[in-house]
Amino acid sequence: MSMDASAVDCLGSPAEIADTALREFRRRRNLLSRSELAAFITFVLLPLPVWFFSWVVTLVLSAKSLGWIGFLPAAKMLPLDVTLTQIVVSQFVTIVASVAPSAVLVALFARLAARTRKPLLWGLTTCTLVALVTAFEGYGVNLDGPPDQRFFFGPLIGHGFVARQLLQCAVPLLVGFVALRRAVYAPVKAQS
Repeated sequence: MSMDASAVDCLGSPAEIADTALREFRRRRNLLSRSELAAFITFVLLPLPVWFFSWVVTLVLSAKSLGWIGFLPAAKMLPLDVTLTQIVVSQFVTIVASVAPSAVLVALFARLAARTRKPLLWGLTTCTLVALVTAFEGYGVNLDGPPDQRFFFGPLIGHGFVARQLLQCAVPLLVGFVALRRAVYAPVKAQS
């Protein structure tokens, strides 16, 4: 048996190899890698409405959870009745609730960006947009205020740039960079 015959037996004929390669190539190319417009819509226009929806859901869930577990005091409590534990837990919950949706969203879009022809461009664009919007949103708990104003939310524009905004901006950026690096460069290492 010649070497050519054994190669054909193992791999198949050249026509079969070409058909398999073409089928795999077409299967792996998706709309995001073929169309710049689809990538623009997905990575520039879509993240902000998705972020806003996730932010509102997280806002409602965190307000309800603080009320359910008793860390958001009832209307009849005086500000002096508020304990240090209530203050710390309520502030921690609001910080996590403001950063978590952005971090998850950025990680998901970074993995999606790895399927495009320009993964770094689209991934970093989404990370930057979501991080900037996250830096200027805020909500928290004001336990000393009137009962109907203890839980507040809204943009933090005009209040000065504080450390919390820096944290809110840095966490989605770091999560996005790590997720993008893993999604883009890990498959390259695995193939070589």
